[in-house]
Amino acid sequence: MDPELWELLKEGDSKDEIAAIARLSQPGIVPEGVRVVARLGDICTIRMERGDISKVRAAETITTLKSTGSWLAPDLEVDSIEPRENVSELLAANARRSPSVPETGAGVIVGIVDWGIDFAHLDFRHEDGSTRILALWDQRRSPSAKSPQPYGYGIVHTSDDINRALAAPDPYAALDYHPADADLGSGSHATLVASIAAGNGRGSGLPGVAPKADICSFIFRPGGATSWKSSEIR
Repeated sequence: MDPELWELLKEGDSKDEIAAIARLSQPGIVPEGVRVVARLGDICTIRMERGDISKVRAAETITTLKSTGSWLAPDLEVDSIEPRENVSELLAANARRSPSVPETGAGVIVGIVDWGIDFAHLDFRHEDGSTRILALWDQRRSPSAKSPQPYGYGIVHTSDDINRALAAPDPYAALDYHPADADLGSGSHATLVASIAAGNGRGSGLPGVAPKADICSFIFRPGGATSWKSSEIR
């Protein structure tokens, strides 16, 4: 076990919430009592109770667990300040779509032109685990026989390709694509954008604007030589 986790385990109240970084053996699956804050592929930042450190570290779904070197102070009591809104109003303000909007995006295709979409993220998968992504065009790839025509560069991963990869032990290796590959220090930005625009909330807890829309993703390397034209994505 990480020495800093041992230190956290010995200190303070067992109910204190601590922060940690975990590598998952199965993307999107975490032990009971663990709250995911952010995730990139099989790496995620998590929150859990101090007393659960040993249990979480020993869980089959956790490959590695590292401390961030800190524990989190308890949340402020709402009545200790003078809020202008109550808690329910504050939570509603964080919603991506209004509950009063009947449209869900069903029958619509949302196109994301960005870098690094995590196709294994639960926000982009149906309840049966299959993908909601119709196609993922990785434009960074060199021209090959698999390049879409008439453009002649990159590779298109179809929904069938993605579903086969999702059924594999390591989906990213199976598809030969990883969302972090295009990261130049700005993160897997397309994952965030696609979640806000069309995520179903199964992984993030917050449904996007069009949670039942289909998704097409066009991946480029920021600052790279590959460019795109609006005519190429229509």
